[in-house]
Amino acid sequence: MPKKWLIAALVIRAALAAETSCPVSISEVKRDTGLGDRITYCFSLKATNRAAKPISSLVLRAAAVDSKGYIHLLNYDYPINNIPAGDTKDGYFSSHRLLGSDYQGIKIWVKEVDYKDGGVWTDSGDRACGGQDVKKNLKMR
Repeated sequence: MPKKWLIAALVIRAALAAETSCPVSISEVKRDTGLGDRITYCFSLKATNRAAKPISSLVLRAAAVDSKGYIHLLNYDYPINNIPAGDTKDGYFSSHRLLGSDYQGIKIWVKEVDYKDGGVWTDSGDRACGGQDVKKNLKMR
Protein backbone atom coordinates (compact mmCIF):
# COMPACT_ATOMS: atom_id res chain seq x y z
CA MET A 1 0.00 0.00 0.00
CA PRO A 2 2.75 2.58 0.77
CA LYS A 3 4.22 2.15 -2.72
CA LYS A 4 0.89 3.13 -4.29
CA TRP A 5 0.81 6.35 -2.25
CA LEU A 6 4.38 7.15 -3.22
CA ILE A 7 3.64 6.60 -6.90
CA ALA A 8 0.47 8.71 -6.68
CA ALA A 9 2.38 11.51 -4.95
CA LEU A 10 5.09 11.47 -7.62
CA VAL A 11 2.51 11.57 -10.42
CA ILE A 12 0.71 14.52 -8.81
CA ARG A 13 4.02 16.33 -8.24
CA ALA A 14 5.02 15.83 -11.89
CA ALA A 15 1.65 17.13 -13.08
CA LEU A 16 1.95 20.26 -10.93
CA ALA A 17 5.51 20.85 -12.13
CA ALA A 18 4.39 20.54 -15.75
CA GLU A 19 1.70 23.18 -15.22
CA THR A 20 4.13 25.71 -13.75
CA SER A 21 7.04 25.08 -16.11
CA CYS A 22 7.82 27.45 -18.95
CA PRO A 23 5.52 26.97 -21.94
CA VAL A 24 7.89 29.01 -24.13
CA SER A 25 11.67 28.87 -24.35
CA ILE A 26 13.52 32.07 -25.20
CA SER A 27 16.86 31.60 -26.96
CA GLU A 28 19.45 33.44 -29.02
CA VAL A 29 18.82 36.77 -27.25
CA LYS A 30 21.01 39.42 -28.86
CA ARG A 31 21.33 43.12 -28.18
CA ASP A 32 22.40 45.55 -30.87
CA THR A 33 22.08 49.17 -31.93
CA GLY A 34 19.72 48.31 -34.78
CA LEU A 35 18.52 51.83 -35.47
CA GLY A 36 21.99 53.23 -36.09
CA ASP A 37 21.82 56.09 -33.59
CA ARG A 38 23.65 54.15 -30.83
CA ILE A 39 21.17 55.57 -28.31
CA THR A 40 17.92 53.71 -28.99
CA TYR A 41 18.86 50.06 -28.89
CA CYS A 42 17.16 46.97 -30.28
CA PHE A 43 17.18 43.30 -29.37
CA SER A 44 16.31 40.06 -31.09
CA LEU A 45 15.39 36.57 -29.92
CA LYS A 46 13.81 33.26 -30.81
CA ALA A 47 10.65 32.08 -29.02
CA THR A 48 9.77 28.37 -29.15
CA ASN A 49 6.31 27.13 -28.19
CA ARG A 50 6.95 24.11 -25.94
CA ALA A 51 3.27 23.60 -25.18
CA ALA A 52 1.13 21.00 -26.93
CA LYS A 53 -1.26 23.69 -28.18
CA PRO A 54 -0.98 26.75 -30.43
CA ILE A 55 -0.29 30.20 -28.96
CA SER A 56 -2.37 33.13 -30.17
CA SER A 57 -0.35 35.78 -28.31
CA LEU A 58 2.93 35.78 -26.40
CA VAL A 59 3.80 38.88 -24.37
CA LEU A 60 7.42 39.50 -23.41
CA ARG A 61 8.89 42.07 -21.04
CA ALA A 62 12.47 43.34 -20.91
CA ALA A 63 15.00 45.14 -18.77
CA ALA A 64 18.19 46.93 -19.78
CA VAL A 65 21.39 46.41 -17.82
CA ASP A 66 23.82 49.31 -17.38
CA SER A 67 27.62 49.23 -16.99
CA LYS A 68 27.36 48.99 -13.19
CA GLY A 69 25.06 45.94 -13.39
CA TYR A 70 21.89 47.79 -12.42
CA ILE A 71 18.69 46.59 -14.06
CA HIS A 72 16.27 49.13 -15.58
CA LEU A 73 12.79 47.86 -16.45
CA LEU A 74 11.53 48.76 -19.90
CA ASN A 75 7.80 49.28 -19.36
CA TYR A 76 6.62 47.98 -22.71
CA ASP A 77 4.95 44.80 -23.88
CA TYR A 78 6.78 43.06 -26.71
CA PRO A 79 4.26 40.77 -28.48
CA ILE A 80 4.76 37.79 -30.76
CA ASN A 81 1.59 36.35 -32.27
CA ASN A 82 0.49 32.98 -33.67
CA ILE A 83 3.07 30.35 -32.75
CA PRO A 84 1.92 26.80 -33.58
CA ALA A 85 2.75 24.05 -31.08
CA GLY A 86 6.43 23.12 -31.35
CA ASP A 87 7.30 25.99 -33.70
CA THR A 88 9.82 28.80 -33.26
CA LYS A 89 9.35 32.44 -34.21
CA ASP A 90 11.89 35.25 -34.41
CA GLY A 91 11.30 38.54 -32.63
CA TYR A 92 13.03 41.87 -33.23
CA PHE A 93 12.17 44.84 -31.04
CA SER A 94 13.21 48.38 -30.21
CA SER A 95 13.89 49.15 -26.56
CA HIS A 96 11.64 52.26 -26.97
CA ARG A 97 13.96 54.00 -24.56
CA LEU A 98 17.10 56.08 -24.90
CA LEU A 99 19.76 53.97 -23.21
CA GLY A 100 22.96 55.68 -24.28
CA SER A 101 26.42 54.15 -24.34
CA ASP A 102 25.97 52.75 -20.83
CA TYR A 103 23.83 49.89 -22.18
CA GLN A 104 25.59 46.58 -21.43
CA GLY A 105 22.84 44.01 -21.75
CA ILE A 106 19.23 42.98 -22.03
CA LYS A 107 17.14 40.56 -19.97
CA ILE A 108 13.93 39.15 -21.47
CA TRP A 109 11.14 37.15 -19.83
CA VAL A 110 7.72 35.79 -20.74
CA LYS A 111 4.97 37.83 -19.09
CA GLU A 112 1.92 36.03 -20.50
CA VAL A 113 0.90 33.37 -22.99
CA ASP A 114 -2.61 33.32 -24.48
CA TYR A 115 -3.53 30.07 -26.19
CA LYS A 116 -5.92 29.72 -29.11
CA ASP A 117 -8.16 27.50 -26.96
CA GLY A 118 -8.68 30.39 -24.50
CA GLY A 119 -6.22 29.17 -21.86
CA VAL A 120 -3.74 31.59 -20.31
CA TRP A 121 -0.33 31.16 -18.67
CA THR A 122 0.98 34.09 -16.60
CA ASP A 123 4.42 34.65 -15.07
CA SER A 124 4.36 34.18 -11.30
CA GLY A 125 6.62 37.20 -10.87
CA ASP A 126 9.91 35.32 -10.71
CA ARG A 127 10.72 35.90 -14.41
CA ALA A 128 11.95 32.31 -14.71
CA CYS A 129 10.99 31.92 -18.37
CA GLY A 130 13.42 34.02 -20.34
CA GLY A 131 16.89 34.72 -21.57
CA GLN A 132 19.53 37.41 -21.65
CA ASP A 133 22.48 38.88 -23.49
CA VAL A 134 24.67 40.65 -20.96
CA LYS A 135 28.31 41.69 -21.38
CA LYS A 136 30.65 39.07 -19.92
CA ASN A 137 32.12 39.65 -16.45
CA LEU A 138 29.41 42.20 -15.60
CA LYS A 139 28.34 41.79 -11.96
CA MET A 140 24.54 42.03 -11.65
CA ARG A 141 23.09 44.07 -8.80
